[in-house]
Amino acid sequence: KLPLSEVLTPQGAKRETVQKAIRDLFVRNHLLPSFKIISAIDGAYVSSRFITLPFSDKTKIAQTLPFELEEHIPFGLDQIIFDHHLVSSEDKSSKILVLFTPKEIIQKHLSLFEGTDISSDVLTSGAAALFNLTVSQGEEAAETYAIVDIGHTQTSLAIIEGASIRLLRTISC
Repeated sequence: KLPLSEVLTPQGAKRETVQKAIRDLFVRNHLLPSFKIISAIDGAYVSSRFITLPFSDKTKIAQTLPFELEEHIPFGLDQIIFDHHLVSSEDKSSKILVLFTPKEIIQKHLSLFEGTDISSDVLTSGAAALFNLTVSQGEEAAETYAIVDIGHTQTSLAIIEGASIRLLRTISC
């Protein structure tokens, strides 16, 4: 639980306050980190792009994606970290969702765990976490649906059809 006076600063919560909250959460609840810790970067710092490639081979996708991504981002690949998710694939084409964020944002986020004896095993965006939590339950819906997380500074939205992402967005308030 973070004090509201420290969360509502122009820069967000103070680093020390977040670190203390992380430590307190695990100590107070006697949680031993023998499980995966999933941490989400503020969606305002994560961009996403859908890219269609004229092939479906996973190795070829991984090799080609950096070159394709250069056309879609306003800065160099050396300044970002990106990952991708295969949305759909046919014999001769693939639709890929690519999420990316500046390296400095990732470093700043991961520094929140310094001095806590805890580390993040998976790093994602808030909207992608909504999708992952839904499909990890193993229930595939036949229809299209949306999951919306309405917060006091931003709203995350995941639109899902079956087990596929159709849209991920974070809207700042």
